[in-house]
Amino acid sequence: MPIYAWKCEKCGFEREELRKVGDDTAPKCVYCNIIMERYLTPITAILKGSGWNRGVWTKLRDRSKDQGNKFFKRHPDLQEKAKQSVNEKLTT
Repeated sequence: MPIYAWKCEKCGFEREELRKVGDDTAPKCVYCNIIMERYLTPITAILKGSGWNRGVWTKLRDRSKDQGNKFFKRHPDLQEKAKQSVNEKLTT
C-alpha cells in the first residue's frame, strides 16, 4: 500500500497516510475541516545490483557506438540520410 501526502490549502497543515491504491477519498484538515489536496513527494530509491552500475552502461553505450560506426562504414549513403533526419528533428 502506498503512502499518500496531503496538504490543506488554507492553513498549510500536512499529513501522510497509508492508503489502498484507488482509495480516492480525501481526508479533512483537523484544523480547518476542509478537504485536503493530495500532492506528490519525491521517492527515495537505492539502485543495487550489476544492472545499475555506471560502468556497465558506459560499456553498452560504447559497444552501441562501435556497432553504429561499423554499419555506416558498410552503408555510407544511409549515414547521410540519418544525419539529415537528426538535423531536421533538432531544428523543429
